[in-house]
Amino acid sequence: MGCLILVVYGAQRLWERLDARLRRPFLLLTIVLLAAGCLKTIARNQDWSSREALLRSGLKTLPHNAKMHYNFGNFLRDSSRPEPAIAHYQEALRLWPTYASAHNNIGTLMPQFATAEYHFREAIKYASEHINAHYNLGQLYRKSNRTSDAIRMLERCIQLEPLFTAAYLELVKLYGGQPAAAGRLLARVVRLNPYNADLRRQYGDWLMEQSTCKLFIPVRSVPHPPRSLVICSSRSTAVDPIFIDGIFSSFSLCCVLWCGWDMIDCITTRPKQPIPSRSWLAPSLAFFCVFFVFFRFGF
Repeated sequence: MGCLILVVYGAQRLWERLDARLRRPFLLLTIVLLAAGCLKTIARNQDWSSREALLRSGLKTLPHNAKMHYNFGNFLRDSSRPEPAIAHYQEALRLWPTYASAHNNIGTLMPQFATAEYHFREAIKYASEHINAHYNLGQLYRKSNRTSDAIRMLERCIQLEPLFTAAYLELVKLYGGQPAAAGRLLARVVRLNPYNADLRRQYGDWLMEQSTCKLFIPVRSVPHPPRSLVICSSRSTAVDPIFIDGIFSSFSLCCVLWCGWDMIDCITTRPKQPIPSRSWLAPSLAFFCVFFVFFRFGF
């Protein structure tokens, strides 16, 4: 705004000082400049019409810029066009051989194990804290049944970024023969993402697969209804309390509709609480819970 004010003020002062014979050419020149600026703006707006148009425009302006080829390769990869994406990643690496992110992204598109491993290792070589390169290499090793290498890479991911949820979930798959370790990882993931219902459901499914859970309903007065269902583990190892929103969707919906409660609580160390006789709702819900679990899971 300040620049425009200065331009207008300067044009006005210049107009006042111009000789009468020069005012007409000056006015024509100003009109030509304004028209040229408008046409350039219209043409530039076409470049901003889409992500592809903008990237193509930048690539046309800077054809020897590695980041331009990298960004356009990302667009092509997101558009499910792997072959041209690989070509642009390769061009980016030709212009910038130590470009770690380009090595990582081209590795995700390579079908051959050796080629993909090479690019992931190059990315780690040039950027030792590249989280995605470690994660992708860990996934590659997991798919190739190189479990120890995969665990090493994924654990390195967690060291670099303790909040990297995907690495925890991949490690859970690799800890299939170590249920205690897998359980600790899932519990930590849920603590890191307390409002992610999918992760809570996954942890609940894991607990059910271990056959370590039994159900009972603690009765709370209606003014204090923070929990509607408690799942207590019979294992001796303690798991930190977490909240699970979607283990039993039907039962959860019933509790929400009837009680106004909105959470399912998974607690492994809380002792059982008796059901007072003064409440008619708690026995009904307890009966429904036991019936539902027996019918659904067969225990």
